[in-house]
Amino acid sequence: MFARLAPAGANGRRSEKEVVTTGPLGPFEDQYLRDPVEERLGIACSGGGIRSASYCLGALQVLRERKILGQAEYLSAVSGGAYISIAHHLLVSDSLKAGETALAAEAELFGELAPYAPGSPEEKYLRDNTTYIAPGILGRLWLGLNLAFASLAGLLTFLSVLYLMSGVLGLWYRRWLGLGKGIVVGDAWSRLHALPARPVLVAFAIPVVLIINLYALRMRMRAWALRCLQPAILITFSVWVAVAFIMVALPLIITRLGDPRNAPGGASYYWPLALLGYGGSALVAKIAEKKATLMALAGKISATRWIAIAGTVCSVFAVMVPVVLFTYRVAWGPGPWPHMWLAGIAGATICAVLLVRFYSSAALPIAHVFYRDRLGIPFVGRRIKKCDKPPTFAYVQGDWDQPSLLSELDLGTGAAKLPKLVVCATANVDGPDIPPGRRGVSITFEKQYSGGPAVGYVRTSDLEREAGKDLTLPGMMAISGAAFSSTMGWHTITSLRLLMTVFNINLGSWLPNPARCPRPRFTAAQLRRLHASDIDKALAHLPTGSLEVAKPHLGLTHLLREASGLGMNTHQRNLFVSDGGHWENLGLVELLRRGCGRIICLDAAGDDLQHFATIGRAIALARSELGVEILFNHVHGDERQVPQDLVAPPMDSPFSKKACVRATIMYPDGTRGVLLFVKAVIAEDAPEDAIAYNGHDPRFPCHKVTDQFFDDEQFESYRAIGRHAAAQASDELVRTIGKDNLCASDLNCHLRPAT
Repeated sequence: MFARLAPAGANGRRSEKEVVTTGPLGPFEDQYLRDPVEERLGIACSGGGIRSASYCLGALQVLRERKILGQAEYLSAVSGGAYISIAHHLLVSDSLKAGETALAAEAELFGELAPYAPGSPEEKYLRDNTTYIAPGILGRLWLGLNLAFASLAGLLTFLSVLYLMSGVLGLWYRRWLGLGKGIVVGDAWSRLHALPARPVLVAFAIPVVLIINLYALRMRMRAWALRCLQPAILITFSVWVAVAFIMVALPLIITRLGDPRNAPGGASYYWPLALLGYGGSALVAKIAEKKATLMALAGKISATRWIAIAGTVCSVFAVMVPVVLFTYRVAWGPGPWPHMWLAGIAGATICAVLLVRFYSSAALPIAHVFYRDRLGIPFVGRRIKKCDKPPTFAYVQGDWDQPSLLSELDLGTGAAKLPKLVVCATANVDGPDIPPGRRGVSITFEKQYSGGPAVGYVRTSDLEREAGKDLTLPGMMAISGAAFSSTMGWHTITSLRLLMTVFNINLGSWLPNPARCPRPRFTAAQLRRLHASDIDKALAHLPTGSLEVAKPHLGLTHLLREASGLGMNTHQRNLFVSDGGHWENLGLVELLRRGCGRIICLDAAGDDLQHFATIGRAIALARSELGVEILFNHVHGDERQVPQDLVAPPMDSPFSKKACVRATIMYPDGTRGVLLFVKAVIAEDAPEDAIAYNGHDPRFPCHKVTDQFFDDEQFESYRAIGRHAAAQASDELVRTIGKDNLCASDLNCHLRPAT
């Protein structure tokens, strides 16, 4: 059934929400894409950059060797897990398409050597390119140039807008206060006293009166009137702040600074002031960073609060310093049109920058394009057979002129068979229909359809056609791994949003919103009914849809949304999509949404091994979104143990008892399943090379996500513990399938721990 909304109120908006509770899943009927089935197997590959890609590679190798990967129906992937998962699918699909027949090519290319098997050409190629972001000195130089160019493009756009605004204000102050005409500061100061203070005060009284009326009458007001009055108050107050700054604060600063020509050295302190402003921002940020570290270590205050303070101060400096200095320079400049030729050149340059940014693709930020192209080096390619006797295989790069589309994937049927790929990402939105603090909703990409419960689903082929080259498989790989963006779901730092937008620190991408698709568009409940019949046939016979989207030439509009966070809702024409970990970093919830009763969850998210925050967040989301309970009820003697007791290493040792722990999945319709939670830890019986590497680098196996430059020893150590953990998980899965260890009635059933 569907979640139906009450009729629209007088303002055209929905006033309340009604949830229909009929059906086996109760009030969560509209959240599931498949009916829960105990036998459906899914594998989740967590986020974590190259750390997770290395770990999941080893795990998938073992699951392939033990015939589990080919039996799984879904493979969900986030961030680094998406690197290696998409790489598997691209390898198989592109290799099979290059053969005369897919079946013959599959047997010939993968019959003796499975995809990404140990020693395979693609694994060797990946080993040789683990520093894909910036290989060698030239690679680091190229990375620095791209980052500098991206920052310069964002900064020029930002400063161009400020320069135009400041130029208009400067010319107005020049005429109003008589600056730049030989007038002394005292005369300008006297003119400033003639400011229209009364209108400013009257404008200030308007929001005050409205706020008082709001609180006085809110108990008797209709809902639609309350919703209309609140934005009116905010807009009025914002206008008053802008008017007060333009009419009072800025003229006061400019007149008090005085004529730069009368100062010692003329206008020589103009640029020192600018440097002081930006230098002060950097100094405040650095001091806040050091202070945050010290205070966090002392346990007195969280680092997040200091980062918020530093970000707010730096953002104010970044806006105020250019506005004040540009306005000051124009207002006190000589002649009615100071430096006409220089102003003409500057104006032409600014117009060119704004035009380029306005008509350029906001859906393809420079950093995102660089990131996508670098990911394509180690993870996009196909296998070819070079010689029959002896059989010799090679790995070659993919054809960059031909887009690799998710809707055209060949999953294989025999030796190279793969599960259905689910690429997890986050649509960064906010508003009254989003729980506070999340600032994002789940959005996934599959071969058949893409979207999320909050925005609906459309056929992936329709979405790919509208998004164009922005939504290829390498693009999805970059989007799902876009860990650093101006808006990052529940990770968003509001105080740094402006600075990250200004300096173009943005790996995410703008994509068409499935909610703006008139036909054909589906809810999760509709897709669940189609799955019950033949969804491939049903979707294929539907007419081609047309997404009602704004083309990405509205660059400035999107930049303003990124910088301010305003207008980021589920109803906008385009969505800003970033790392799936900005909503849920395991991909576990999306497997539950697809009704998987057996799940192997590979967690290399890099948590503190004593707290397990990532699985905790996934459990909370599963309960609130789907009504699913996940219970870790392992009993040791007379004591109940949680995952930390079984998987986390002791405080005095880096080694854990085991890497796999079992949990019970309970769906709201009564279906029960099993979750095998596999954590990136060093087990007591782990391979010797992994244990030795921990002695060399104590950060292993929890390197920070910013460490994306793995050497061969680091790569192999993560791959080794991934293989070891997956072996434990596969043994436990076989025992689970072979023996019924789940009680039928007892909620707190005793599950035998993995050995």
